[in-house]
Amino acid sequence: MLHNSQAHVFSVTFDGTICNFSMCTNLGANFEYGSNFKPYFTNPVTMKKCFVILDPCHMIKLVRSTLGDKRVLKTADNLVIKWEFIVKLYNLQQKEGLKAANKLTKKHIQCSNNRMNVKLAMQTLSRSVSKSLEFVTTLHDNTIKTEFNGCLPTSQYCLQFNNIMDMLNCKNRFSKSEYNTALTESNYSQLQEHAKQFENYINTLYDNTGTPILKSGRKTGFLGMIIGLRNMFPLYDELKNIGLTYLLTYKLSQDYLETFFSAIRTRGGFNNNPNALNFQNAYKRLLIRHEIKELENGNCLFDNIDILHVSSKNLKCPISDSSNFNELKMDFAHDYVKTFWDLSPFVENVVLYIAGYVCNKVKKK
Repeated sequence: MLHNSQAHVFSVTFDGTICNFSMCTNLGANFEYGSNFKPYFTNPVTMKKCFVILDPCHMIKLVRSTLGDKRVLKTADNLVIKWEFIVKLYNLQQKEGLKAANKLTKKHIQCSNNRMNVKLAMQTLSRSVSKSLEFVTTLHDNTIKTEFNGCLPTSQYCLQFNNIMDMLNCKNRFSKSEYNTALTESNYSQLQEHAKQFENYINTLYDNTGTPILKSGRKTGFLGMIIGLRNMFPLYDELKNIGLTYLLTYKLSQDYLETFFSAIRTRGGFNNNPNALNFQNAYKRLLIRHEIKELENGNCLFDNIDILHVSSKNLKCPISDSSNFNELKMDFAHDYVKTFWDLSPFVENVVLYIAGYVCNKVKKK
């Protein structure tokens, strides 16, 4: 039917369920990583390759959850990757009262309660968390150095998957980032080298029992990353033949479909699981009104002021009565402010970073 309507299918995207893998396998794909690895199948009508893409947002959630559940992963060099170091970083920031330029919160640490939140997964396995772990190892504090001894493999793990997501989730054609950039003829070779390096890194990972991660029961997220890195290049070659000069990998994700589903569900009010008739009516309304947009990105925001609680009477300002100040007694016998020479090395460095950032922003203006 798609062929008869002159629609060209170059790829198929799904989120990694067993039935989707089985469908592609029956069509001729082979997802056993090795010499016979074949993450595509032949379109039986056109006899052209149809590339399989696993949604990167689902894959990063699986990669994060694997580390969070297993607690320990290893590399081929017997280096240990520990979830514990990310927890320790969060606890250190809570203790010191400042963050080392990352977004870690309690929700990020309790990943088992927030498995479906993509934003939390990406912020956990991010460049900022990687650099924060590197930062604490450079502090002149023996207690912190001892606590974070051996955290660099965990830092590398976060950085690698941050860069992989940048490659598989590019939205901006004009991005100047090394990884988060559109695939074009000029950077084809460079990005292909990065993809090979990322694939080799994933291939060296083992779970806490010593089983290669690509042979374990938690392989889906890691295998999905490799499939995306493998297929983006031959897919670009196919699209280039029909006139496309660049490829934004974000266009291959399921976000557009999920945004549409969100719009359908919101039309049902309290019913977020519509039947066929509900779906038909909601779809017609969306076609007419062109209101396909994300649930959280509305045009207006509610004002926090409760209008009913604003009095219409003129209130007397207490400052106009100067007699109140005569009765005020000040007692500065004690200084409760922590002096700067008592600050920990962690806080000193974070404050210096913030100060430098503010100065640079002021200078630019």
